[in-house]
Amino acid sequence: MGRASWKGSFVSVAVRRRLRFSRRGAWATWSRSSVVPRSLVGYGVRVHCGKEFTGLVVEPEHIGYKLGALALTKEIGSGIHRFNRSAQKRKKADELLRQRKARKQKKSAGGKKKPLKKKSAGGKKR
Repeated sequence: MGRASWKGSFVSVAVRRRLRFSRRGAWATWSRSSVVPRSLVGYGVRVHCGKEFTGLVVEPEHIGYKLGALALTKEIGSGIHRFNRSAQKRKKADELLRQRKARKQKKSAGGKKKPLKKKSAGGKKR
């Protein structure tokens, strides 16, 4: 069940106070659950995302969304784990990949392997 419509959208007391008493400068907030009101358009807001503050400028398209939805907590992209490593670790990983590819190419270039000789079924004589 959602919030009652007669209550209006949730905006924390801290955010309302900032809107009333501050100028258009950037300010920080921990309130990710606050909904972006019309009066916040044009403000620079830094929203806490668990580790640090993520900055954003509120635009008219953001009205009605929660601040937490606008400040992402995780990086987006397929190679995020690869690019977060240091340069030395990246070079080492690339070298290991090259070595593995070289080994595979040597195995495939070696030609067919000779089949193993089968032992006779007779085995020992009694």
